[in-house]
Amino acid sequence: MITAGNRAKETTATSGTGTYFLDGPLAGFQSLVSAAAKTSGVGGPWKVPYVVCDDTDFEVGVGTLTAGGPDTLTRDTIKDSSTGGTAINWGSNTKNVFIAISAEQIAQLTDNDQGNGLLQRTGVDLYGVVALPLAVSLGGTGAATAGAARTALGVDDTTLDGKYTKHSNASAGSERVREVITGLIADIPAPDAGSPGSLYITTDTDFPTSIFWDSGTSWVAVVGATAGPNPIVNGACHVAQQTANALASGDVYSQVDMFIARTTGVGVSAGSAKWASNTNGIGSSEFVLKLEGVTTASSGSIGAVHRIESQNIRHLAGKKISIGVKVRHDVGSAVDFSVRLSSPDAQDDFSAVTLLSTTSAISVSSGTNTTLTFEEIDLGATAVRGLEIEVRVTLSASITTKNFEFTELQLHQGPIVPEFAGADFATELMRCQRYYYSSFNNGTEPQQNLGTLVGSNEVELHSDGYGGFNLRFPVEMFALPTIVTYSPDNSSSQWSVPNNTAHRTAGVGSNANQSGLSIYVSGTNVSDFRDQGFIHFTADARL
Repeated sequence: MITAGNRAKETTATSGTGTYFLDGPLAGFQSLVSAAAKTSGVGGPWKVPYVVCDDTDFEVGVGTLTAGGPDTLTRDTIKDSSTGGTAINWGSNTKNVFIAISAEQIAQLTDNDQGNGLLQRTGVDLYGVVALPLAVSLGGTGAATAGAARTALGVDDTTLDGKYTKHSNASAGSERVREVITGLIADIPAPDAGSPGSLYITTDTDFPTSIFWDSGTSWVAVVGATAGPNPIVNGACHVAQQTANALASGDVYSQVDMFIARTTGVGVSAGSAKWASNTNGIGSSEFVLKLEGVTTASSGSIGAVHRIESQNIRHLAGKKISIGVKVRHDVGSAVDFSVRLSSPDAQDDFSAVTLLSTTSAISVSSGTNTTLTFEEIDLGATAVRGLEIEVRVTLSASITTKNFEFTELQLHQGPIVPEFAGADFATELMRCQRYYYSSFNNGTEPQQNLGTLVGSNEVELHSDGYGGFNLRFPVEMFALPTIVTYSPDNSSSQWSVPNNTAHRTAGVGSNANQSGLSIYVSGTNVSDFRDQGFIHFTADARL
């Protein structure tokens, strides 16, 4: 093996074309023998790359360095010289001798023309670089040519769906495989289903070139696979500004922002759509949408619905996407879930929708945390009008006081569903406030007579019988909102005046646009300017 050395430089007065006799190091340097011994950790002789030069001529080569009295350096191979690559016939003048790796030797270390890049040091040639390539298990391609590398990597050339090629001999941790794989594979066939322990590369024109590792339970992005932003708002169910409505036939808004509870044909007689702690450990989110205490009279379906505004989904129209959601139920036996995608017939108007695509039935056992995936969906051009995602549960018979939980809903462009990564709470709250704004704390259902004035909005009262306040929303609302007002400490009025209960009967009005609102009261007959009013409100512009 070739041996280099640091800070090694000597002189020689050798003449002719034979072996160099070394005269010792220059000031500030060490001898070639000392440098080689430190680098190799063993005694000589050593193969070293060298340069010998004076003010006129030079010689670059590889020679054998031997310790002695004096130390010697043979001229085994001449790589370059001032005489065109032949040994210099030196005179008796003093010349410098030092260890130096040549440009040609450096190129030999990364022989990319042979398709292998890194070489394995198990056999030594003249330059200390082996002819054998680095094995796949060590991060190489296991071959010296591109064609042989395809075989070594276990490339499956059987064309199936034209989206992936399989590399069964590869390793998830093989950095070299990740680097060279796109250069080795020109056309990518694919297996229908994954094989645990294999790498897959995509060349489907709908996706960027990406590499995935099949762990046996899921596909993990290794290289590329940019999932893109998740347009789902509040997919982790952290924001809950609304009311835990009782289930009814059709659609009702849930307590969890951006989610709707839907029942079809089941004759539901009990149950609510509420925000709940994730006590069953469904994914990593802290909260879930829980359809709690559901009782039905017959078969049919129930489920959760999420709607996406057109401007948040139109960039994916005509592309392929993947959807994931985590679910759980306690029916007592397995029930079938499915994921359904629909687009509104008119832009952002979900009163009438058209089904775009649906999964087949996915059986989910009772009491089991389950991830549902719907991958490689052709979204279609109509998604420019918006998108509705329904996670449907099909019931084959009536149920009594059963529970269904949903969380970590996500949508991404690409062939797989990555690990869930939700936004921080402040970001999700503001995203939700585009559709619903509440002056109540998160997790507190809007209601009359909350029992405290803390957190409500103060109304300034005037002696002319009027009062009010203005508020700008933190984000422009989706549409002109509907305003509802609440009294903090009385169940029969729309606002509160603690110093004068008679003022509660005064009229309350509001004006609003998508940016903010004005709330005002009239007929207060205030005689004391120190009177203050208090009021809660909600602004509703939900899809």
